[in-house]
Amino acid sequence: MSNAWLATAWLRLPLGKEQAEALATRTVATIGEVQPQGAANTLWAAATLGMPLSLATWRACLARIDDAISAAAGSSIRDLRQTVCNAGWAAARADRTELAAEVFALCAHAGRPDMWRGMSYLDLSQLHVVHTWLLLLHGAKSGRGLEGVLSQDQLRRGAAAVSGAPARGGAGGRREQ
Repeated sequence: MSNAWLATAWLRLPLGKEQAEALATRTVATIGEVQPQGAANTLWAAATLGMPLSLATWRACLARIDDAISAAAGSSIRDLRQTVCNAGWAAARADRTELAAEVFALCAHAGRPDMWRGMSYLDLSQLHVVHTWLLLLHGAKSGRGLEGVLSQDQLRRGAAAVSGAPARGGAGGRREQ
């Protein structure tokens, strides 16, 4: 199901509300069979297309990703990095404010020591969008965004990635060390 969402978003195919609801219903019904990246792709594609998904669909996809993080060990946790980035970015893009705590918890749960090392500019820029969204929701003074989940250097690099400016002290511009 997630491939149908992804293809629709990439190709910018028209998708009616009924078709979107049918895809979402099938995604939730088969969520146990969906790969974590497929769950994130569903959210990313729906946010990119501006198609509303039910809160149940969002929560089922986020829970699938969270379950995968719990089951991951060693280097496989880093394989989930893009999945977490896509899901967080999608929630921010769709402005699903009711999911802010769950998105923060997902990023924090994924925040094992080796998870965020070696991030691409895309990963950094997506997480910076999530960080900024969380700050805006909770107020810059009372909220902390992803501070503590990401290092100050990673937050600075994320801001640079979003603005397109090279981050000082960077690692050649594309991946951090």
